[in-house]
Amino acid sequence: EIGVRLVGSEMCIRDRDINTRINSIIDTLDMLMGSFRNYIEFRKTEKKFVKFLDKKFKDKEDSK
Repeated sequence: EIGVRLVGSEMCIRDRDINTRINSIIDTLDMLMGSFRNYIEFRKTEKKFVKFLDKKFKDKEDSK
């Protein structure tokens, strides 16, 4: 196995590459989670706005 034969700086280079990839994946997941949170907040706000508009139109219809 190649991993067993790596020593010293060779192992550091291999580990650095793996750590870079892992950090890149973590950054991507963090960005996606942020986008998902923003989407959820948008949907909550959208629902409140639709309820508000429904109530306004209902009130307007009731006053006729």
